[in-house]
Amino acid sequence: MEKVFSTSVNPDFNTWLTQLINSYVFQQKPTKPEIRIFHRAYDIIVTERRGFTVKDLSGLWKGNTEKKREGSFRSFIHKWKDCIITVSNKKIREYGLTGLYINKLTDYHTSKCEISSDFDKLIKKCKREEPQFHNIRAESYLQDNELFERLKQMGKPVLKGNFVSVKLTDIEPNRTVTVNVYEKGKMLILIGCTDVPFAFTHNGMFDLCEFVTQTISYLRLYAQGLDFNTQRFRNMICKIYDFGHDTIIDDRRFDYTFGQLQVYLHENKVTREKQTRYEQTIVSNQTFSELSDTVNDYNNQIGNEIHNEQIESLNQYEKEKYAIFQKASKL
Repeated sequence: MEKVFSTSVNPDFNTWLTQLINSYVFQQKPTKPEIRIFHRAYDIIVTERRGFTVKDLSGLWKGNTEKKREGSFRSFIHKWKDCIITVSNKKIREYGLTGLYINKLTDYHTSKCEISSDFDKLIKKCKREEPQFHNIRAESYLQDNELFERLKQMGKPVLKGNFVSVKLTDIEPNRTVTVNVYEKGKMLILIGCTDVPFAFTHNGMFDLCEFVTQTISYLRLYAQGLDFNTQRFRNMICKIYDFGHDTIIDDRRFDYTFGQLQVYLHENKVTREKQTRYEQTIVSNQTFSELSDTVNDYNNQIGNEIHNEQIESLNQYEKEKYAIFQKASKL
């Protein structure tokens, strides 16, 4: 459990690349030159503990002018935007890579941003609220490619040569789901629910199971009643998810980035509430059965932290009360 939520441990490059290629991000494999570029960016993040910039990678681009090299850099960032994050909006923009942590707190210097000096207290307050998760990627496998062929016959375009995509919008209000069905039998379920996240609890896992089950039922109806077989929810793989807490903290606007951990002001489009959101992107690669154990471990961990803090506060109170008694006895 500790490793999953750590912000200080990064995988080696080959492990990181394998995780990303096997996740929803890479729906095409990077070329050898692009792998060299990713490797250079990885080295900067892990060894220099900062984001990479266009200048860091300028020697890896083809072209005899700075303008051409910058154009190549922008094309690379755009092509792989799903696994590249902005960690600093300074004059020379810095970037990070999904799944890697930068051991340095960077802030966005904007007119709306007020940086707090009590970051640890802010995180602690956020973590007292109910944990939740959203932007979930669930991977499953079908027994054959019958669903892929049916959707193709229905006129769905084949994307990048090997999958078709179906967007289902009527399952639950304010939650969207897109299902990518691959020719070789893989099925990827992409759940968007940033304003109506699932609770990172036993009940939340039950709600997610029901949502995924409904998604499969809707997909069968969409495919003209095709009764395809897929894995049970507990055996599906949770590839990646955004995990965090929301809390109300006065009127200040926080905007921190610490690797894949972010603290920012989130305006909920459903409730119209403005809350401070503590959030991490977690590369999971666990079955949902294993993720249920992670959920239990995390909630036990938070419960133990609260219990220890209560004991510490009580001990501090007793010390202060004893000090007052001692002072009074000397009068």
